[in-house]
Amino acid sequence: MPKLNQYILQADAIGRRILDGEPLPYPATDAVLNMKVLDACLQSATERKRIEIQ
Repeated sequence: MPKLNQYILQADAIGRRILDGEPLPYPATDAVLNMKVLDACLQSATERKRIEIQ
């Protein structure tokens, strides 16, 4: 399995979107959902309990 840098892949995709109008390989809602997960992880670690994501 090749080693991939996800940040470079994302930056390249955004660049192609801006310069060429190419659609993104992921919807913008993915970023919102990822932030919900990260926020829940931080809250869980702080409160030392399971957090339900809605």
